[in-house]
Amino acid sequence: MIPIFICDPKQQQLEKITKIISDYILMENLDMKVVMSTRNPHEILAYIKENRVTGLYFLDVQLGADITGIELATNIRQYDKRAALAFITSDIYSLHLTFKYSIEAMKYIEKDGISMVAEIIECIQLAKERLLDDDTKRFIFRQGDKLFSEQYDDIMFFETVIGQKNKLRMVGRSREIEFYSSLAKIEKQLSHDSFYRFTGSVLINLDNIEVVRVGKREVEMKNGSICEGVAKKMEKLAEIMEIEVRLD
Repeated sequence: MIPIFICDPKQQQLEKITKIISDYILMENLDMKVVMSTRNPHEILAYIKENRVTGLYFLDVQLGADITGIELATNIRQYDKRAALAFITSDIYSLHLTFKYSIEAMKYIEKDGISMVAEIIECIQLAKERLLDDDTKRFIFRQGDKLFSEQYDDIMFFETVIGQKNKLRMVGRSREIEFYSSLAKIEKQLSHDSFYRFTGSVLINLDNIEVVRVGKREVEMKNGSICEGVAKKMEKLAEIMEIEVRLD
């Protein structure tokens, strides 16, 4: 999923841009989401500091805050190296600063210009191509008529949904999605050494294990999720994992 962030100092404009983007995502059934629409640039920085994201950002140049949109973009790059940045602004004379600060923006959009909607949509399409259709290892799956994409690094585990035949739950770093398949098919599709059949109903990502608790026969993942195992599997994990193992 591509998270989208919008920052504009005027509430009316903020709502207008957010609606344009949200409506297009819904219409095209894209694996994207507006996770933050705000007038406060520091809210965006606080979020991306705490959450590892690769996102699409629509920023005004003049934010009416203690930092400008140019400075916000520079700070975003510190935490989101592959960020897709677009500026929507009426202050087109300040855009030369993006070159001064070496900000690689996808597009500069004139606020309320006759082509604003078309250019926003173009940015969304470009971001999809750059951020989803790249060489990063991803698990691609379908739920209904919607196609989802999740980076291997963001997947905690897959588990069967109790009482529902051939239905799985993918538990990721920031979301859970249920879809129809089997763990056997997923294992073949992933073809990745870091995924391990922890139990008959759980396929776990070894790279995202935080703590192995042998005594409790459980594994805590990096997102706080807990997977329960059996004694033999816990011993096997202790052998293959170079990670904290607790006896509690």
